[in-house]
Amino acid sequence: MTDWHQVEDPKIWISRFPRFLDIVSFGWSCHSENKIEFLDAFQYLHKKVDGKAKPRFLYFDGQRNVPSSARDAFKTIDGLQVISSALRDILVQFDMTGVQLFEVPILADLNGAPSGLPNHFALNVYGTKDALIPGLSENIEKPILRRETEPRPDAKWKPINDLDVPAVSASAGEGADIW
Repeated sequence: MTDWHQVEDPKIWISRFPRFLDIVSFGWSCHSENKIEFLDAFQYLHKKVDGKAKPRFLYFDGQRNVPSSARDAFKTIDGLQVISSALRDILVQFDMTGVQLFEVPILADLNGAPSGLPNHFALNVYGTKDALIPGLSENIEKPILRRETEPRPDAKWKPINDLDVPAVSASAGEGADIW
């Protein structure tokens, strides 16, 4: 995070974040009574999460350290996206309409022992734009599920490899930044 340079008025930027994050063995506790329903809304359905139901804390659930490659951004085993305060400070410089950040402490265990790590932020991305132009994009496809011969009509476009080059409509530059 030390090579940050201010960019004038960015609107569309390409990043491996948050799609390719290391998975770190953390458990977490939330205020929601149904953690699975909360996680679905938080991570997979792109819904805005009620602040009362936000994650309360993370705790080590296996390995007792955060690998250096995951220092600023990682996923928990069940998919909760987490960022450091340093990365948060960078992201808030952009138009983050459609994104919530919930500050969460990192504890050593479920009993509440301190870990010595600074607070991090759970990332809830609920804003989306329909901006992809598949015919002009490179290295993307609609995946075909096992035992099927064609992609489902509602299947989402996915990168084939790390060399994907998405093409987006000019209207994608309006409103919140896309990344």
